[in-house]
Amino acid sequence: ADAVIGGDLVVSNSAAFHIHCGATNQTMEAYSSRVAVDGDAILSTGGWILPYSHPLKGGHVQFEMANLRVLDATAGFNASEKGFAGGQRSMIGYGPGGGAYMGGGGHGGFGGGWTATQGGVYGTDQEPREPGSGGGGGDNASAIGGSGGGAIVILATGDVLMNGGLLANGGKYAGNGHAAGGAGGGVYIDCQTFGGTGGTVSAVGGQGDYNGGGGGRIAIAYDPVAQSNAPLPSVKFTTLPGTAVGNNKVYGDVGTLHFPDSQFLTRETGTIRHAGQWKAPGLASWTRDALALDGAWLRLLDSMHAVSISDDIAIKGTDAKLHKLELIAADVDCGGDIVVDKGWLGVNAGTASPRSLTCGGSLFATNGALIHVYGGVTNGTTPEYGLLLDVAGDLVVGAGSWLHPYSHPTNGASVQINSKNLLIPAAGGGVDGTGRGDDGGRQNAPGFGPGRGQK
Repeated sequence: ADAVIGGDLVVSNSAAFHIHCGATNQTMEAYSSRVAVDGDAILSTGGWILPYSHPLKGGHVQFEMANLRVLDATAGFNASEKGFAGGQRSMIGYGPGGGAYMGGGGHGGFGGGWTATQGGVYGTDQEPREPGSGGGGGDNASAIGGSGGGAIVILATGDVLMNGGLLANGGKYAGNGHAAGGAGGGVYIDCQTFGGTGGTVSAVGGQGDYNGGGGGRIAIAYDPVAQSNAPLPSVKFTTLPGTAVGNNKVYGDVGTLHFPDSQFLTRETGTIRHAGQWKAPGLASWTRDALALDGAWLRLLDSMHAVSISDDIAIKGTDAKLHKLELIAADVDCGGDIVVDKGWLGVNAGTASPRSLTCGGSLFATNGALIHVYGGVTNGTTPEYGLLLDVAGDLVVGAGSWLHPYSHPTNGASVQINSKNLLIPAAGGGVDGTGRGDDGGRQNAPGFGPGRGQK
């Protein structure tokens, strides 16, 4: 269905514009419904546009306009919980990443749960037009999986101003029988420039009873040259996974963020609050005076080779399973201290070892922080380590905090740790490599390592 508006579309004064998709069997590029605005779309003072995907078939509403103006924090687009439906009792959630029994729905990140139950990843980084999938049902009639986040698709021939919200979050579980959270949805914006102050673009997974939903997907396709001449937006982009409750809680995985280049990261000089697998090109190296993350989860993939921070690195969170800095196949050089406060620092040498994490000051893990360091592949020549953790000052692991070194699972390349002093001032924290050595054998095959057992 199409709606054509010959002038501007204005939604304000607590008004709401609801538009629903019908069932579709088309590809993700084919919209189910379309709103074409000849002029601008202007949202303010409690004005919201609410696009609904079909709960069983998916699809999306495509919005076309000259410019989009979301003028304040009380306005925007809200497609949260408007994606694929969650599963009923013991049933799989709807959508290509639907969680099985008690499994979180997947989309940009996989859902929480066991491998056989967690919802998988689908869709594209560059043009996410699909909604999020539903979480799996629980073990009684009231235990219904959360719905996935819906899809927000905006094609603007001009500019986007986002002082409010673009929300496509997954839904929370219902009932008390271990149903799972739905996955975050999809947000795709095509425009000349993207700006805003205090806005939020969100495709977060839903909370589960045991297993949370995976994060969704966000992509902003701006013109790189025009964007570089515009002010840097102070807008938060987040595809965090859904959290979980219960004794066996498992969060989903973080979703994806895609931009035509990496200027939203490299031009930022303040604290970083984005969350997602950074899929934008143009980040082979990253140099900053200082690096601070607060409530963020940033996964920088193996296209980047070097991170150089002349001063301190600070990773602050409220949950070490949710707020992370993950660096894969990159040498990390920090001139000052590294402080991980109730967050997670992960450095993985990948396949290009040996790699190094060098700290010119001291390294502190505090308030339940986790540091995971992974050795990469080595050919056994000097140096024989797979990753070097080199701390010029003290390595301090506080109460409730842990440093986990991993050897490579098939060739045993390990992490070498150098520091002035290793300080573990209280019980309940330390260095733990338990179960992080050579892999065991599978399907009648021997294990790995020089002392491996046979089948």
